[in-house]
Amino acid sequence: MTTRPRCECFYYFSIAVDDLVFFLRDYHRSPLTNDDIMSKLNTKLPLVVIALMFIAGCASTKKVAEEPHVLAGEWAYSLDTPQGVYTGVMKFMEEESGLAGMIAADENPEQFAPLENLMFDSEMSKLTFQFDGGEYGTMKVNTTLTEGKLTGMMNVGAFGVDVSLVASRKAEE
Repeated sequence: MTTRPRCECFYYFSIAVDDLVFFLRDYHRSPLTNDDIMSKLNTKLPLVVIALMFIAGCASTKKVAEEPHVLAGEWAYSLDTPQGVYTGVMKFMEEESGLAGMIAADENPEQFAPLENLMFDSEMSKLTFQFDGGEYGTMKVNTTLTEGKLTGMMNVGAFGVDVSLVASRKAEE
């Protein structure tokens, strides 16, 4: 007796294989004509083929590894301000809830601020987010991804000033 496995397709495959095995055993015990063999194969073989197709369908339900997000990784950024150029790093990573990220200035490389309201429009290649800039208030960033670079503006909340931002993917070390 065949017990039912979790996947129905394996159950039906096992029934078809059992029938084919019994047929082959009978063939060895008593000679069958070619017509008998063809008749049995014509009824059993399609069942085996259909069962194999179902098994292939069950096997392919597992999630296939996807390409990493176009922004995933580390990006070196620079801000062109009236007080000079400031640099730092942004990190983007994929999480179950979607794209996430953090940002830090080179002045405090270990002090990362999480990116909030992080949105990437893949059709328009637009990236927007904001983060808590401490004494500078909420920093709002609007950029466009073009030819592997992020370019756009950062609004410095405490001063209401927009400064130019350019970021490039950091080379893997």
